[in-house]
Order: sequence, then C-alpha cells, then structure tokens
Amino acid sequence: MELGRLGADEYGTWRGAPADSQSQRGSEEPVTFSHTYVLLIPWFGGWTMTCNAESCWTELYIDITTVPQWVAGDQVKMVDLDLDVVRGFDGSAQILDEDEFAEHQVRYGYPPEVTGHAERAAAAMLAAVTSGTEPFGQVCRKLASHGARSLTRTTPPSRPEPDPASPRQERSDARGSYARRGPAGGSPASRG
Repeated sequence: MELGRLGADEYGTWRGAPADSQSQRGSEEPVTFSHTYVLLIPWFGGWTMTCNAESCWTELYIDITTVPQWVAGDQVKMVDLDLDVVRGFDGSAQILDEDEFAEHQVRYGYPPEVTGHAERAAAAMLAAVTSGTEPFGQVCRKLASHGARSLTRTTPPSRPEPDPASPRQERSDARGSYARRGPAGGSPASRG
C-alpha cells in the first residue's frame, strides 16, 4: 500500500491520496478515484477509516480488519474481515457486507474469536460514527477537506494491554491484497 504520509496524532497515522489516484485490488483492473481522501490507521483497534472529499458517495468508509501491524518502515499489514461501516454526507450510517461476512465465515473457517471481534468492532464503529465521536466527526472532515497541516506527533501514545478479542493472526481471503499507485508524476495514492 502506498499513500502519502500526512502525519500522526492521538488517533493514529494519517495517509492521503490526491484526486485522480488509482487503486488496484489483487488482479482486478485499476480504478481511478476523482476525489481526494485520507486514511487513518489507528494506534489501537481492528479497523481502518477512509475519509472522503464531498465528491465521493460516502463521507466515511471503515474497514473492519485484524489489528493493523507496522511490519517494516511505512508498511502496514492487516486482513480485511469483510464488514464495513459507512456514513454518508447526510449523516446516515450503516454496516455493509454482512452477507459476505457470513459467507466467508464458512468458506474460510473464521474462528469464533475473529468473528466475534469483527461483529463487536462493526457495532462499536457504527455507534461512534453515528454519534460523531472523534476522530469520526470534525477531525475527519477537516483532514479530508484541508489536509493534515496540524498533525505533528509521529509516535504512538502508551499502548494499553492487548485486547484478547482483537486477534492478531493473519488470514487471507479470495480478494487478494491492495496495490496502490499515484497518478503520473509519482504522487502517492490509494483506493477510496
């Protein structure tokens, strides 16, 4: 995954992608996104959040994942657990892909601790985005609209004891990994 580093704050590390960025998932054809967006990789928890500029169909898109792990330099490793939480610009929010999650539980044999983590994380994220709890409120809107000029801290806050309900094991699914490329000229980019 290649995204421009915007900085870090108490919520995690923020990455960004300019308009006209391309994304490719596995062997699928690349997709070009007309809007800018930022991605939050949180210090804690099994999820990532994309905050989109207003030309996108959704304001927030949260992927429920295994706990993201920084493995080398700027490289992050996680597995998408199918469930997604989205919030539109009108404030409506919902959980997506529950059918895909149920299908993949059987197909890939997700253990109970993984399914429990994914279900709890999706419910918690839905509550957080509905209430506008930060960073799901103004922080995300500001960064998606104006960039991350105010982000300066680059080290994580003290980590609490690991949550046994947030497994760190790796699993793959049929969709493959994400490859992210910037537009011509080398600008970093990502999927939206």
